[in-house]
Amino acid sequence: MGRPGLADDEHYATHGARGAHMAELDDLISEWTATVTAGDLLDALHAGGVPAGRIYRARDMLSDPHFAAREAIVRLAHPELGELPMQGVFPRLSSTPGRVRHVGPELGEHNDEVYRGLLGLGDGEMEELTAGGVI
Repeated sequence: MGRPGLADDEHYATHGARGAHMAELDDLISEWTATVTAGDLLDALHAGGVPAGRIYRARDMLSDPHFAAREAIVRLAHPELGELPMQGVFPRLSSTPGRVRHVGPELGEHNDEVYRGLLGLGDGEMEELTAGGVI
């Protein structure tokens, strides 16, 4: 941060003191981080031995080469929307790695299975719920 005196400041010199003055410390850190790019900030933190990483937005994950190399983002075809990127399965286990097989059901796609199969509703009840806009 370019402020070596903070290490000896009684407000920040110990874990307990930093916790007691967390709001002030957060403000100091926010002021500093607003002056550097995310890449430069990560370089500085890593050079200082601070474990740190980016907090990604969805668009960042989609373009990150590390996510691509790990196959963290998979792309599946949706019948109406075309190709959809979505998160892959984690953790990836060697014997049972798992995978994303579909984009998910359409709205109401499983109504018969749930209402008739699981709840045991008959034709009359189904017609009544449909007419009432419930399903």
